[in-house]
Amino acid sequence: CKVIVVTGADGKEQSKMWVRTDYGIPIRIESVDPSEEKTIMEFKNLKIGKQPADTFQLPAGVEIIDASDLFNNLPR
Repeated sequence: CKVIVVTGADGKEQSKMWVRTDYGIPIRIESVDPSEEKTIMEFKNLKIGKQPADTFQLPAGVEIIDASDLFNNLPR
């Protein structure tokens, strides 16, 4: 694993990531926010390989919209 440490511009937030070098994906992330609250995410039982084609199919009746239109209606 490769360990990457990222610190926010204000120096109050920090994240540390353990990244698998063979696939380039994080397997553990530790974050500390400005209030010193610590969050840990750890990914286990990863199965690397081809995914079934239906994994990313949308359910019937889903309406696809262009989200960029939503930003045009925000107050300025």
